[in-house]
Amino acid sequence: MLLLDPEDYEDVMRLSERGKRLQVDSGGAENNLRVRISGPHAVAWTESTNRARQITLQRFLAAEAHGGRSIHHNDGNPFNNRRSNLTLTVRAIDQKFPIAWDKAEALRKERLTSIFADQTPLTA
Repeated sequence: MLLLDPEDYEDVMRLSERGKRLQVDSGGAENNLRVRISGPHAVAWTESTNRARQITLQRFLAAEAHGGRSIHHNDGNPFNNRRSNLTLTVRAIDQKFPIAWDKAEALRKERLTSIFADQTPLTA
Protein backbone atom coordinates (compact mmCIF):
# COMPACT_ATOMS: atom_id res chain seq x y z
CA MET A 1 0.00 0.00 0.00
CA LEU A 2 1.31 3.44 -0.93
CA LEU A 3 1.40 5.76 2.07
CA LEU A 4 1.40 9.55 1.63
CA ASP A 5 0.67 12.51 3.85
CA PRO A 6 -2.64 14.22 2.98
CA GLU A 7 -0.87 17.46 2.01
CA ASP A 8 1.14 15.61 -0.68
CA TYR A 9 -1.65 13.54 -2.18
CA GLU A 10 -2.99 16.04 -4.74
CA ASP A 11 0.48 16.89 -6.10
CA VAL A 12 1.29 13.19 -6.58
CA MET A 13 -2.06 12.57 -8.26
CA ARG A 14 -1.58 15.55 -10.53
CA LEU A 15 1.91 14.65 -11.74
CA SER A 16 1.06 10.94 -12.08
CA GLU A 17 -2.22 11.56 -13.95
CA ARG A 18 -4.35 10.28 -11.05
CA GLY A 19 -1.99 7.37 -10.42
CA LYS A 20 -1.91 6.09 -14.01
CA ARG A 21 1.79 6.94 -14.27
CA LEU A 22 2.87 5.43 -10.93
CA GLN A 23 4.90 2.28 -11.25
CA VAL A 24 7.08 0.04 -9.13
CA ASP A 25 10.41 -1.29 -10.36
CA SER A 26 13.41 -2.96 -8.83
CA GLY A 27 16.16 -1.19 -10.73
CA GLY A 28 17.49 -4.66 -11.55
CA ALA A 29 17.96 -5.60 -7.89
CA GLU A 30 15.29 -7.83 -6.38
CA ASN A 31 15.43 -6.16 -2.95
CA ASN A 32 15.56 -2.57 -4.23
CA LEU A 33 11.96 -1.66 -5.02
CA ARG A 34 11.22 1.94 -6.02
CA VAL A 35 8.02 3.83 -6.71
CA ARG A 36 8.44 6.00 -9.79
CA ILE A 37 6.40 8.50 -11.75
CA SER A 38 6.68 8.26 -15.52
CA GLY A 39 5.14 10.05 -18.47
CA PRO A 40 5.39 13.48 -20.07
CA HIS A 41 4.86 15.41 -16.83
CA ALA A 42 7.71 13.51 -15.13
CA VAL A 43 9.91 14.30 -18.13
CA ALA A 44 9.01 17.98 -17.80
CA TRP A 45 9.68 17.81 -14.04
CA THR A 46 13.20 16.44 -14.64
CA GLU A 47 13.75 18.93 -17.47
CA SER A 48 14.96 16.08 -19.65
CA THR A 49 14.81 15.52 -23.38
CA ASN A 50 14.61 11.75 -22.76
CA ARG A 51 10.92 10.83 -23.14
CA ALA A 52 11.44 7.72 -20.99
CA ARG A 53 12.75 9.75 -18.05
CA GLN A 54 11.16 8.99 -14.68
CA ILE A 55 11.40 10.42 -11.19
CA THR A 56 11.22 8.53 -7.92
CA LEU A 57 8.24 9.43 -5.81
CA GLN A 58 10.31 10.42 -2.79
CA ARG A 59 12.54 12.69 -4.91
CA PHE A 60 9.42 14.39 -6.30
CA LEU A 61 7.94 14.87 -2.83
CA ALA A 62 11.15 16.41 -1.49
CA ALA A 63 11.58 18.49 -4.70
CA GLU A 64 15.16 17.24 -4.72
CA ALA A 65 17.05 17.36 -8.01
CA HIS A 66 20.69 17.22 -6.91
CA GLY A 67 22.44 14.02 -8.01
CA GLY A 68 24.72 13.86 -4.97
CA ARG A 69 21.79 13.63 -2.58
CA SER A 70 19.25 10.89 -2.18
CA ILE A 71 16.06 10.45 -0.24
CA HIS A 72 16.15 7.59 2.26
CA HIS A 73 13.14 5.68 3.62
CA ASN A 74 13.86 5.45 7.35
CA ASP A 75 11.88 2.22 7.78
CA GLY A 76 13.20 0.70 4.52
CA ASN A 77 9.69 0.55 3.03
CA PRO A 78 9.65 2.21 -0.43
CA PHE A 79 5.86 2.46 -0.23
CA ASN A 80 5.93 4.54 2.96
CA ASN A 81 6.39 8.04 1.57
CA ARG A 82 5.11 9.93 4.57
CA ARG A 83 7.21 12.97 5.42
CA SER A 84 8.17 11.50 8.80
CA ASN A 85 9.71 8.50 7.01
CA LEU A 86 11.89 10.39 4.52
CA THR A 87 15.38 11.75 5.17
CA LEU A 88 17.84 13.54 2.89
CA THR A 89 21.11 11.63 2.55
CA VAL A 90 24.31 13.24 1.27
CA ARG A 91 26.35 10.31 -0.01
CA ALA A 92 29.67 12.16 -0.30
CA ILE A 93 29.83 12.75 3.44
CA ASP A 94 27.59 9.82 4.45
CA GLN A 95 25.26 11.97 6.54
CA LYS A 96 21.50 12.26 6.85
CA PHE A 97 19.55 15.47 7.27
CA PRO A 98 15.88 16.29 7.83
CA ILE A 99 14.01 17.52 4.78
CA ALA A 100 12.89 21.16 4.87
CA TRP A 101 9.29 20.37 3.96
CA ASP A 102 8.13 23.99 3.73
CA LYS A 103 10.85 24.69 1.18
CA ALA A 104 10.22 21.41 -0.66
CA GLU A 105 6.50 22.07 -0.89
CA ALA A 106 7.06 25.62 -2.20
CA LEU A 107 9.52 24.38 -4.86
CA ARG A 108 7.18 21.58 -5.84
CA LYS A 109 4.23 23.98 -6.23
CA GLU A 110 6.36 26.34 -8.32
CA ARG A 111 7.49 23.53 -10.65
CA LEU A 112 3.97 22.10 -10.96
CA THR A 113 2.62 25.54 -11.81
CA SER A 114 5.20 25.81 -14.57
CA ILE A 115 4.46 22.34 -15.96
CA PHE A 116 0.69 22.80 -15.89
CA ALA A 117 0.62 26.50 -16.77
CA ASP A 118 -1.88 26.08 -19.59
CA GLN A 119 -4.07 23.45 -17.94
CA THR A 120 -6.83 23.66 -15.39
CA PRO A 121 -6.36 21.77 -12.12
CA LEU A 122 -7.56 18.17 -11.93
CA THR A 123 -10.56 17.58 -9.74
CA ALA A 124 -10.90 14.72 -7.26
